[in-house]
Amino acid sequence: MVEEADSPDQLIDIIAPAIPMTAEPSSTWLVVIVTVCVAVLSAVLIGLFWRWYGSARRQTMRRLKRLNTAYRNQLVSSRDVSYWLAYLFKQHLKTNQLAPGIRLPASLTSEQSRWDSFMQRLHDTRYAPLIIGDQDIRGLIAEAEYWFRRYP
Repeated sequence: MVEEADSPDQLIDIIAPAIPMTAEPSSTWLVVIVTVCVAVLSAVLIGLFWRWYGSARRQTMRRLKRLNTAYRNQLVSSRDVSYWLAYLFKQHLKTNQLAPGIRLPASLTSEQSRWDSFMQRLHDTRYAPLIIGDQDIRGLIAEAEYWFRRYP
């Protein structure tokens, strides 16, 4: 006679399902905390990079590099370069007019004479009646790069 089984454990051909693998609650929180920290750190680094990349000094340096490339490829004349340099300095200094008497900040007062001579050279090349030499323009561009890096 066949006896009836009262529980599934008594049946030989039925295997109980395996217990599902679940992560411990403490390790789940650890994964969440690490993920949030990585996301916040990434956002901060992206923000800092964007702030650096979009800064006024960085934009001016990119414009100066494009101007230098255009001059080397003879797309702009030497007179245009001097006017563009003056325009870039007006924007960088947030002033309407460039004059040789512009005072430097306190951190750069030791270089006031160099600044004045650069401003005078820039003024002379803008209003020179003759064609400006290639070495003069290259010197102006190099000096402008120096001042864009130094001026706050």
